[in-house]
Amino acid sequence: MPAFSVHLQDSTVGKVGGIAEAVVRGSSIPGVNHMDVAVAYASAAGVDILEGYLATVAGWREWRKRFLISIDFGTTEPAVFERIGRIPNAEVRIPRGAEVLRRPGLVPRVPFHSKAWTFYRAAGRGPAGLVIGSGNLTRSGMSTGGEMAVALTTLSPSAWPAAWQQTFDWFETVWDGADPAGDLAPAYAEIVRAAPGFGSPPEDSTEAARQVRARPVPPDLPGRLQEADALFVRVDRVTRNRGRDRPGNQIDVPLRTSRFFHLQPRETVGIVGEVALRVPGFPAVVRNVRVGANSMDKIDLPLPESVGIDTYDDSYLIFRRTRGRHEGAALFELEITDEPGLRDVRAPASHSFAWRMHGGREWGLVFD
Repeated sequence: MPAFSVHLQDSTVGKVGGIAEAVVRGSSIPGVNHMDVAVAYASAAGVDILEGYLATVAGWREWRKRFLISIDFGTTEPAVFERIGRIPNAEVRIPRGAEVLRRPGLVPRVPFHSKAWTFYRAAGRGPAGLVIGSGNLTRSGMSTGGEMAVALTTLSPSAWPAAWQQTFDWFETVWDGADPAGDLAPAYAEIVRAAPGFGSPPEDSTEAARQVRARPVPPDLPGRLQEADALFVRVDRVTRNRGRDRPGNQIDVPLRTSRFFHLQPRETVGIVGEVALRVPGFPAVVRNVRVGANSMDKIDLPLPESVGIDTYDDSYLIFRRTRGRHEGAALFELEITDEPGLRDVRAPASHSFAWRMHGGREWGLVFD
């Protein structure tokens, strides 16, 4: 049987980005080079979030990518078709699109309301991952809305029960009968412009969704992580991993950020490796980097009281490479600063890049 994981998302209880994390988990089998997506609605912001997560997967831009996105009820944002068109090797088709365009109010005869993601390895090796959930490819659906998904993965295509195979066969059937988006997108955009309230998923107008400002991560991020001189991360509230009454020393960063620390990334929960961290004026300590159950890398920091501070909350952390080692681990300088301090570091750099995590926290790279 395939391995499976359940991913919950509800920003009212702090669970943000669960659907995007499920998609990353579904793509985690080595050798994946093909992704199929079927969603009812989509927005450009939702694609930004998707790309931000998958861009950390080496080689993902070379994957073949097929998107089935409906225009039922005029909910999908017209700009999404052009947005996906900027992703290499991506195709979009619209289920029963020509028929829907002919119907009053874009009300379909039969709604297309699926949400499924399938990942394949090399040709002939069969499906490697499947994600079934409730979230659409929208800002809310991928990050803040109340959603749920199950991700299933396997290295053995024969491990899929026959019932699951129906999902893969279903996609091919719908894809073959769907209309190429390029043929219909202009007419759809014209209808949307003439109809107030069309062309924007209502869920993306919610207060929680509007607070998410995801930015696409560059396609060459794996290489940039390995070459950058410094990594910075905004910290709002550190995980209280030491108990409710003690300041925490653990932060979440995007999955595969471990590349920056010369560590080989992993996709499943567990220890990635060790790094040595030295705050100026204090001894270096060796700490773990691991993957948590939320599909993010977790960095253990020096205990705050051991480096002269009360808490890491509301700060910027800057990890800077050195050429040294400490107790067998690569050594990094750790600077604890604020926003003006970060600006002082970025200003003289030859290059500096910043992005937002799914919850809105800023992180980025500095090249001296």
